[in-house]
Amino acid sequence: MFQFRASGCVLGSTLPVAITYPNPLPINVQFWKYGPAVPAAASTWSAHPGATLSPDRRAVTYSITDNGIGDSGSTNGVVLDPLGAALAPPGAGVTSVPGLSPRRRGPCDAVDCYRDGVER
Repeated sequence: MFQFRASGCVLGSTLPVAITYPNPLPINVQFWKYGPAVPAAASTWSAHPGATLSPDRRAVTYSITDNGIGDSGSTNGVVLDPLGAALAPPGAGVTSVPGLSPRRRGPCDAVDCYRDGVER
């Protein structure tokens, strides 16, 4: 799981996010987010339909908006964004795919990156 916290953001701003993986991801990979699936809803895990996988299957890109769908923090000007890559083989549970090399560009003062709950 990859998570970041961006602070000092312009209220309501949208941040583009790119995560690069060391190896190509499997064909049946899915991206899941923790946060509200609809505005003002309680946070929950849900499939992230806006995530785009690169042609070489090594990078995912998506956007997140301050206090919008998928922002698991409710503080104005702060985006808290957990995202997980998972696959579900037939007859098995969901398996996580580790992530590396987070990159972020956007209108925020600070970004703290986490992987598996540990700040990087």
